[in-house]
Amino acid sequence: MKITICVHNLANGGAEHVAALWADGFAESGNNVTVILSEKNASIEYPLSSKVKLENVYTGGNALTRYFKKIRNLRKILQHEQPDFALAVLKPWSEWLLLATIGMKTRVINTEHDSFERPESAPMNLETKIRKFWLNKLFPAVTVLTDADRNVIGKRLRNVYVMPNPLAFNPYYNLEKKEMVGLAAGRLDQWHVKGFDLLINAWGKVVPNHPGWKLRIAGRGSEKDECRIIKWAKDNGVQDSVELLGFCSDLKSECAKAEIFVLSSRYEGFGMVLIEAMSQGCAPVAADYLGRASEIITSKNEGITCPVDDSDALAKSIKKLIEDKPYRLQVQKHACERSEYYSLKDTIMRWQIIFDEIL
Repeated sequence: MKITICVHNLANGGAEHVAALWADGFAESGNNVTVILSEKNASIEYPLSSKVKLENVYTGGNALTRYFKKIRNLRKILQHEQPDFALAVLKPWSEWLLLATIGMKTRVINTEHDSFERPESAPMNLETKIRKFWLNKLFPAVTVLTDADRNVIGKRLRNVYVMPNPLAFNPYYNLEKKEMVGLAAGRLDQWHVKGFDLLINAWGKVVPNHPGWKLRIAGRGSEKDECRIIKWAKDNGVQDSVELLGFCSDLKSECAKAEIFVLSSRYEGFGMVLIEAMSQGCAPVAADYLGRASEIITSKNEGITCPVDDSDALAKSIKKLIEDKPYRLQVQKHACERSEYYSLKDTIMRWQIIFDEIL
């Protein structure tokens, strides 16, 4: 089978990482895989199998000229490759593929990488609504991250499939080398979405009674972003127990060392970093945005979910995992086991079911 994945680059973001994992998984399963990029000197930070072919539709000119030249270049590549399926990752690949495949037999699948509902503090704009609920009507299949999203969509779209993000790490069951660390991750400039203000406030309610524990936050950010978080730590009296790791090229090692992982986000489409942390034996605490985290943490044996935008609930959950070591160890083991559901092998099997249904 020939599969093409279209994404701007293979660096920096969760969706880009997912695209690289899909490409590897498809290629290792015996498929002919091409990844098409769109940026000049497009970055490739995520490992990619040598079996995956790379193309690029980048072209010069002003913005309007580039837009249509990229579609022209995309069509040329697709006419040469003749893929059975083309997967669009992030806008505007979906509309580019619709235009580029006119008259072709290639089936275009749009892959959504964020939620179909948003909190009042971050409402969905009109353009996003049009893309999600109208443009998506034109595809033979659309993938979403959770059952919660499929339920929100209801009958407004046809052929909607749940495709959770794949796990990038192999599960790690050695819990003997854990340190007294609570870990969080996310871009610092997205602190409001990631709820880092809530996390620091919650940490301030817990750590004074539990000396020796550290909170480490992994994520890219400017000096201004770092200063903001350091100020919150000082205001909450925990500046000595909060560490900013910056961009972390080896998040797997940080997860393997940490006892606890905290997802404090005000909203998340899926929380890929959550399953990564669980796979390395972190006992997770996750703010549950409209049921999405509880699709990953399905029982108290696998972790603790709590309401979003609630630092008291975060503090109570973190405190429980710090103080109840037998429970923490139980959660770490079951979190590892749960993460195996998201293995790349099983993800590719889910994709095969979709391909078989829309052929």
